[in-house]
Amino acid sequence: MFPSKVGHPIHNFFYTLLLIPFILILIHLYYIPQLQTALSKSSNECIGKYIYIQNIPCQYNTDLVRDCNKLSQWTDMCISATNTGLGPNISNINNGWYNTNQFTLEIIFHNRMKHYKCLTANSSQASAVFIPFYVGLDVGRHLWGANTSVRDSNSMELLKWVKSRTEWQKMEGKDHFLVAGRVTWDFRRIMVSGWGNNFLNQPETQNITTLIIESSPWHNNDFAIPYPTYFHPSTKNEILTWQEKRCKLLDCRNDGNECFSATSIMKLFESSIFCLQPKGDSYTRRSTFDAMYKWYLPKNYTLYSVFVLENVANEGKVKLEELLSKFSEGKVIRMREEVIKMIPKLIYGDPRVELKGWKDAFDVAIEKVIERVGKIRSEMKKGELVEASDE
Repeated sequence: MFPSKVGHPIHNFFYTLLLIPFILILIHLYYIPQLQTALSKSSNECIGKYIYIQNIPCQYNTDLVRDCNKLSQWTDMCISATNTGLGPNISNINNGWYNTNQFTLEIIFHNRMKHYKCLTANSSQASAVFIPFYVGLDVGRHLWGANTSVRDSNSMELLKWVKSRTEWQKMEGKDHFLVAGRVTWDFRRIMVSGWGNNFLNQPETQNITTLIIESSPWHNNDFAIPYPTYFHPSTKNEILTWQEKRCKLLDCRNDGNECFSATSIMKLFESSIFCLQPKGDSYTRRSTFDAMYKWYLPKNYTLYSVFVLENVANEGKVKLEELLSKFSEGKVIRMREEVIKMIPKLIYGDPRVELKGWKDAFDVAIEKVIERVGKIRSEMKKGELVEASDE
């Protein structure tokens, strides 16, 4: 005989047993359909957007970061590699600001890719294949003082590995892409014993889409994406607060100057309306991205920038301060608003968090890659149909 007193532990136990079937029915009727709907919606959002990350040997990426003290003769790349490539936080500036090295894009991009919402472990399902090779960090170790065979060694071995994979056979690598955190000429050696390595001159890389901080105007398989700036927001609110910027000079001629101080540079930009950006040691300039967050420049550049020919400025035919002071306050406000509109897509968000409510430079690059591979795939299918009809 079971105790009849309400609240008795055994009594309650048997009542619980009786309720279990009803609880399971409720879960089946209410929660499971919602879960299935959510999963279906998530799956539908990823159709045509799946990306497969190749599990390449660690000598081509993580080992390079592990041996960060060997990456540069002049810069402490171990500090630069912290915070998933963002570098140390700039503590006296608002959240989202880091002392980011311009050559850590490969680390940042790879870590953003790990949080991409449409990753797949099935390469046959993928619209594109990502090769997480830190090619810029690799060659950067050997640009000064090493012979060409040393500069080429790692990248040539990596290409052999990639070409041997089943993923390559599908489209002969035309659906593959990678990121290069240095300018194109560091990977396109012109003379036999000239500068750089030979990575982007190889037959295999002619099929691979390369996202690079400065592309070649004479090749159609590498595409320019922004340098990493000092700003890596994790929320939309951090972007909205970065909207307030007459030009000042940061003198770089003296020893002990502050031109290598991220804090000094960003304070200068914060208090400036126009930021003069002559070309650097290559045709583009990393500082341009810190000042204007430039993506592919919209065609009507006069809406947000002022272009002055270098020879005109050097010959004194135009006084820059006089020229810029002629812009009315209203014109300056409108130009600034155009720049502000571009900001989200010109910067790389914090790769450690999921970005919600906005797209960054990574998202734009991925969309472009998938679009490009889709066009190539379509053209290849058309070619197959033509060949079949000719038989």
